[in-house]
Amino acid sequence: MSTTTGVKTVTATAAAAAGPSVTWQMWVPCLAMAACSWLSFFHRTILAALAPTILNETGLTAQQFASINAYFFVAYTLGNPLWGSILDYVGLRIGMLLGVAIWTLASVSHGWMTAFVGFAMARALLGIGEGVTFPGGVR
Repeated sequence: MSTTTGVKTVTATAAAAAGPSVTWQMWVPCLAMAACSWLSFFHRTILAALAPTILNETGLTAQQFASINAYFFVAYTLGNPLWGSILDYVGLRIGMLLGVAIWTLASVSHGWMTAFVGFAMARALLGIGEGVTFPGGVR
């Protein structure tokens, strides 16, 4: 009888040491990062689908349009290590909120741009803001 009680005690102690069971709140950060990743991929590809409309409405040449895309990808590439350092310094929550705020402002600013320089700056700012996605998701 004491053996059975001892086993129950050990089992209860092991269950208590394992911590709480998985709850839905533990999935919220995963879903938030999945949403950020999806939106980031969407923003990277949507410009190609909108190219004919953008070229017609803004008067940009195909070469200028390609340069705008290049500015985005260069800014995104440089933003990844930059955001990694920022996330280490300010923390994941504040850093991600800052990155998404920059990203949102850059997305909104695309609608106001009618010339090459402004559109290139908006696209580069979008790349910098979206650069938070990968280091934030890994962390």
